[in-house]
Amino acid sequence: MIRFLCITILIITSLCASARRTASDAFINAPMSILPLFDHTQRLDMVDYFNADMADRSDNNLLGGTSKIQTIEPDRLILSAGNAATLEISLLPTKKDTIVAFIETLETPAPDSNIRFFDLSWHELNIFKEPDITSWTLNKRHENEVARLVPFMLASATFDPTAQELIYTNNVTQWLDSETAAQATSLMAGQLRFKWNGTSFKRIK
Repeated sequence: MIRFLCITILIITSLCASARRTASDAFINAPMSILPLFDHTQRLDMVDYFNADMADRSDNNLLGGTSKIQTIEPDRLILSAGNAATLEISLLPTKKDTIVAFIETLETPAPDSNIRFFDLSWHELNIFKEPDITSWTLNKRHENEVARLVPFMLASATFDPTAQELIYTNNVTQWLDSETAAQATSLMAGQLRFKWNGTSFKRIK
């Protein structure tokens, strides 16, 4: 009886492992409404090229530009769309299922990211509010001064699957003049980090 139970557990564990979602799966299967640059066949080809050690190969996207995958890990895929943008697809574990994060970063005038979250049925989820200028200000009494110096915020984001952290990097120095940038950065955080706990993000102070 014990032997039978052990074999059953091993089979179930094996089936669960084989059915585990990966970032590549999310990239390949995302609807065109979410990822319009590549059709399904192009995505399959791009993943195959990368896995066949042909990572330097670029593919034309549907806007006429060139794109290639930079990184594939079980829980993260990163690709570049020319020199203008990057896309990071990361998987966030939950108790019941998996959440897919799409982090799109435009590189000009300085790297700036937009992040969206979806369940595995591709319904968009409202689980995180991106940090505004007040979130970057080190001292609340300097909020008006920072808002005057920095008319709009540019920050790049990435999700670290190992640490389960969403990390934002302040990029205002890349587009402000040197004097204004020096004033602003003395009043602002250089990074913001948010810990994923399986249900939500909590800022790491």
